[in-house]
Amino acid sequence: FFSLKDVGIYTLAYSIGMIINVINQAVTNAIIPKLYKSLEKKDGHKLVKKLNVYYSLTILSLALIVGFSSFWYVPLLFGQEYIQSPMIILFIALAFALNGIYRVSGSVIVFYKRNIIQMKLLYISAILNIILSIALIPFFGMISPAIATFFAYILLAYLSYTHGWKILKKEELC
Repeated sequence: FFSLKDVGIYTLAYSIGMIINVINQAVTNAIIPKLYKSLEKKDGHKLVKKLNVYYSLTILSLALIVGFSSFWYVPLLFGQEYIQSPMIILFIALAFALNGIYRVSGSVIVFYKRNIIQMKLLYISAILNIILSIALIPFFGMISPAIATFFAYILLAYLSYTHGWKILKKEELC
């Protein structure tokens, strides 16, 4: 499907977009202990609600900054050969931001040991990612896997949010 040049362009874009994933990992490692303590006290809904709103806004804003600013800095730093990278960076950064949003709700699912639900959500998201990646290539070319990943993470974030809240409401009412 793709040439070695295309792979190089995509690899650069993916590497830059992963900045958001590094931030997600750091934040997740910092907030999970506090979140689990709140969940143990049956008071997790307050923290989860705050995290869903504030972390979502923050990480999506950062992803937009990384993505849109890449239209300026990628040609400047890497040359015109990488002119296709910024659009890929934007989708990858947004996808990783959505992955961070998933991690908040996913943490609730993990805490309450609903591993089967989490596994099903991840499988659904992965299958959607593969199908969309293949289906979109004739229309969008090299950017297709980034677009597919973005939509797969939208679905994963949404499904984990809805399932996480259902579980949280049920567990905290007990």
